[in-house]
Amino acid sequence: MPRTVAIGVQDFSKLIENNSFYVDKTDFIKEWWENRDDITLITRPRRFGKTLTMSMIDYFFSIRHAGRSDLFEGLKIWKDQDYRNLQGTYPVIFLSFANLKAAHYEELCQDVRGFAAREYRRHAYLLKSDSFLPTDQEHFYKRLSGEGSINDICSSINLLSEYLYEYYGKKVIILLDEYTSNRESGFGRYDVLLEPRERKHDAIIMEFKVIDPGVEKSLKDTVQAALRQIMDKKYAAALESKCGRDRIRIYGFAFRGKEVLIDGGYLYAYD
Repeated sequence: MPRTVAIGVQDFSKLIENNSFYVDKTDFIKEWWENRDDITLITRPRRFGKTLTMSMIDYFFSIRHAGRSDLFEGLKIWKDQDYRNLQGTYPVIFLSFANLKAAHYEELCQDVRGFAAREYRRHAYLLKSDSFLPTDQEHFYKRLSGEGSINDICSSINLLSEYLYEYYGKKVIILLDEYTSNRESGFGRYDVLLEPRERKHDAIIMEFKVIDPGVEKSLKDTVQAALRQIMDKKYAAALESKCGRDRIRIYGFAFRGKEVLIDGGYLYAYD
C-alpha cells in the first residue's frame, strides 16, 4: 500500500501507525542524547517539524510509552541495541503552550492553572508513592484543583520533576513546545519577544522567516521582509508604553537550508 503525505500531523505515533510518509530523523535522538546538554533550544522557523521531533523524543524515552518498539522498528535508531534498551525508560514531562492564547494577564493565569492541573493529573499515580509526605500530598492536591498563586503554579513543574525523580530514581526529561506566545495563529503577534524586568534594559522582538524563492531573490530580501512584518503588524505596540521606542530592538532571521542571515537594530531606525 503506497504511503500518503500527511499534512499537519504532529503526533509521532499517529504518523507511524497510519503508515504515512516519514523522513527518518531518529538519528537526532542519538545526537541529542550523546551531547548530554542540560538544555537544548531548537529555534528553527515554523513548519520545520519541531513539534513532531519532540513527540518522537517523548515516545522514545517516556516510561508512559514503554514497549512501543513498534513505532521505531525499521528506523535507524533501532539498529543500535544500546538505544533499543533506552526506549521507554525515562520519566518525561511534555508540555505544549500552543493553546495558551489569552489576550489578558488574568485569563492567561487561569489557563496556566488548568495547564498545570492537567499535567499533575497525568501523574496522579505519584500519590500512592511511599516517599510522599503529607505536605507533598497537600501540594499535589492543590495543583490538581488549580489552587495557589501564579508563582506557585509556575514553580509546580519544577516540583513535579522532583517528585518524578524521587519515584523513578532517574533525571526527568522536560520537553517544552510553543514556549513563546505565537500570535501568528490569529492574534497577529511576534515569533519571540523578550521583555526586560527593568526599564534600563532593552526589549527585543524577533521574527523568523524561510526564504520564498518565488518572491525573494536572496536572504537579504527575506530578512527585510521579516523586519517589515514586525513594523507593519505593530508587534512593538504593547511594549512602547513600557519601554519606550528607544529601548526596543527588532531582529529578522532569514533561513535557507543551513544558511541564516540576521539583521536589525533599534525600532526607531525603521520608522
